[in-house]
Amino acid sequence: MAHPVAGPIIQGDLAAPRIDGFKGIDNRSRPTVVGLERQLEAKNVLCDRAGWLVSRPGITAIRAGVADLFATRRGRLLLVDRQRRLIDGGSGATLAWDFTGAPFAWCEMETAVFALSPRGAWAIYPDRVVRWGLPQGIAPSVELVDSATGLAPGRRLIACAFQASDGRIGGTDALVSAEIARGHRAIVLRVAPLSGYRTRVYLSPPDAETLYLRAVLPEDQPDLYIGDDDVDLAAPMATLDAYPPPPGDRVGAWGARAVVACHEPERDRSTLYFSRALNPHLFDLAADFQVVAGRVTALRGLPAGLLVATDREILLIAPDGARQRLLAAGAPVSDAPPGFDREWLWTQVGPFSPAGGALPAGQSFIPPAAGSAAVALWPHQGDSYLIASLRGRDPAPPLVSRPSPAPSIIHPIQPR
Repeated sequence: MAHPVAGPIIQGDLAAPRIDGFKGIDNRSRPTVVGLERQLEAKNVLCDRAGWLVSRPGITAIRAGVADLFATRRGRLLLVDRQRRLIDGGSGATLAWDFTGAPFAWCEMETAVFALSPRGAWAIYPDRVVRWGLPQGIAPSVELVDSATGLAPGRRLIACAFQASDGRIGGTDALVSAEIARGHRAIVLRVAPLSGYRTRVYLSPPDAETLYLRAVLPEDQPDLYIGDDDVDLAAPMATLDAYPPPPGDRVGAWGARAVVACHEPERDRSTLYFSRALNPHLFDLAADFQVVAGRVTALRGLPAGLLVATDREILLIAPDGARQRLLAAGAPVSDAPPGFDREWLWTQVGPFSPAGGALPAGQSFIPPAAGSAAVALWPHQGDSYLIASLRGRDPAPPLVSRPSPAPSIIHPIQPR
């Protein structure tokens, strides 16, 4: 007689009993065969052809109270619980506290994982978890003072950028111009320090446009006296007009660059922002972007280009910026990791891969109002199975508008 299932039975704690004539969990005619600990309930247990009680492959509860999760290509599972902790799903160790912003859009670049939402942006490295991007540098205040010797006459450009403890350097779009004339041969600089960051001060030679590193100030030193032209010509400023990642709703990796998609519902379009090569923490928002129609639902980096899925079409953007329409049908939101041999998406017409095109699917398998879909390719016993998990539409996401970075701002400082 079969009984309701209610609790787990774990194979390996005791020798698996042999069962003859199995027709359910038998605790009446031959109770001693099953064993006292297994008489009343069984979960995920099968009796195989040899007559042995074995664990049935099925759903296993890993952890309760999970707000979001991501599986890397190397088999690492990252969990975000409802206490805003980032947890390693394998070891159970807490990687970061106050990991705010879930649920996220995720992407993986080499050994780093990036998590983005309108409420938080994080970068997860094997040895640390940091905020994705750095704050913008703030324009310093400048005072010109008299000095018999010191700076050569001419116009100077000054800028500040923040530096994190792990060496990452942020950008700025604020320049200060100071005119050095006779009688004013030195500068007293007052910066706006930020807790947890050092401040890098850059200074240009007389009447030049390139800035070079002058000093790196600790966070407890807000003032700097500049009385000579000593700059590090080997360290030009490379983060001018660079920004942290914008608050988008989709993120992807394409080669050595990160891509963030920002939906603009008032214009019925999305803007794709590309990070600098080999530096996913810096974005040239005013220069390096592309605009697509509709809302971006998935971003996948492929050898041939960037696969962009929207709610109305599937596009491929080549490295030279050329676009190719792959499918005249949209796709629901998808953050599924890449398959084992090909990229797959679940679209409005069923499964789709850039390599194999769209596979026909019955209408009974295509919810007309699917809000999100996760697709994975699973190899099993010599075959490959495409597994799709579909979910209905969620409430409307928070609106995220495209950032509008201003051009470089120069604040003139007149001699007193």
